[in-house]
Amino acid sequence: LGIVTVGYRVIETVGKNVVQVDFHRGFCIEFASMFTVVVATLLGLPVSTTHCQIGAVVFVGVAAFGAKEVSWSLLGQIVISWVLTLPFSGAVAICFMFLFKLAIKPSS
Repeated sequence: LGIVTVGYRVIETVGKNVVQVDFHRGFCIEFASMFTVVVATLLGLPVSTTHCQIGAVVFVGVAAFGAKEVSWSLLGQIVISWVLTLPFSGAVAICFMFLFKLAIKPSS
C-alpha cells in the first residue's frame, strides 16, 4: 500500500536527491543490491533490501561524481528515520496487540 501511495516520493528522493541515478548507475545499484541480499541470505544473515539500495546509491554516487556530490545531509535524515522507525513501529505493534486482546476475547 505504501509503495502505491507515496512510493514515487521515495524513488525521487533516492534516485534524484541523494545522487543522480541514470540507467547504467541504476543497473549497477540494482545488481549490487540483489547480489548482497542473495549472499546475506545464503549466509543466514538478516538483511534489508532498503539498506542495500541506499548503500549502493551512495557508493555509486561517490564513484561516479565524488563525495561532494552526494547529499550527505539527506543521507543523515534517512539514517535517522531508520533508527526512529524501529522503536516507533514496535510501539504501534504493542498498542495494536493490546487493543486486539481487549476487543477479541477467547470464548471459554
